[in-house]
Amino acid sequence: MSSILTPQKTDRGWVIEIQPEVAQAMGVAEGSLVVLHAKEGSVE
Repeated sequence: MSSILTPQKTDRGWVIEIQPEVAQAMGVAEGSLVVLHAKEGSVE
């Protein structure tokens, strides 16, 4: 699996770099990051 898609565990949650195609579709800069944070049985 590519490291760009491999979530990295941090003290703030799981960090994943957004794929260029997704970033473009969302209107954000390439290389943007998503932080997944688990809270009370859900993901924020």
